[in-house]
Amino acid sequence: MTSRFILSAIPAVLACATLQVSAGTAWQDVKEIATAARQAAESVTALAHHVIPPAAAVDPRLRLAACDVPLQASAGNYRTGARRLTVQVECGGQVRWRVWVPVTLELRVPVVVASRPVPRGTLLGLGDLTLVERESDGSSHHASDPRALVGRRARSDIPAGQPVGTANTTADQLVRRGQQVTLLTTGSGISVSGRGVAQSDGGLGSRIRVRSMSSDRVVEGVVRSSEVVEILLPGAGRG
Repeated sequence: MTSRFILSAIPAVLACATLQVSAGTAWQDVKEIATAARQAAESVTALAHHVIPPAAAVDPRLRLAACDVPLQASAGNYRTGARRLTVQVECGGQVRWRVWVPVTLELRVPVVVASRPVPRGTLLGLGDLTLVERESDGSSHHASDPRALVGRRARSDIPAGQPVGTANTTADQLVRRGQQVTLLTTGSGISVSGRGVAQSDGGLGSRIRVRSMSSDRVVEGVVRSSEVVEILLPGAGRG
């Protein structure tokens, strides 16, 4: 996830100011205030996001006496997913002032989109999908892993560049109820195969119940192909 920062300064909100302004007073470069605020914001979001520097700046009408020492900036506690962050920028030199800069975060997330036009009914492969960064709309329905969509079927025509997820695809039923399948039992270095009868329909990666033809026992497994259902023993580590 990526954050783009848009900075703006509210009309001077100052505290602990000891300003002695004369006709020849030099003003603080607001670009330096913006830079200090951005760097502070980056420092608290670095673990969660790769930050793209903002193009916007602090309101150029802001008038503060030029600071004779490096500016100090600190950001409040950042909550992952938050859209705003307030950064305190201050001068602690011969003159003292403090200003709060509200920072708007543009959150960007990885989204799976169609790499080319996908006609309705297409069984999706990796070549139909690509991963891009898009501004987050707060939706949790967008897929972020192309592999999770391989084997699903397009519900409708999907234009190139359009997000692809569970809303516009459906799990293709690779196995049908009553179909004979190969039961593959794996785990702890063991791999045993047998035959079974599916008790329900199932798409790639879905869990279905299968009756073993050798023991007549009903077990649960994961559909791996149109002919194979895998039974995972404890500790197998796959789903």
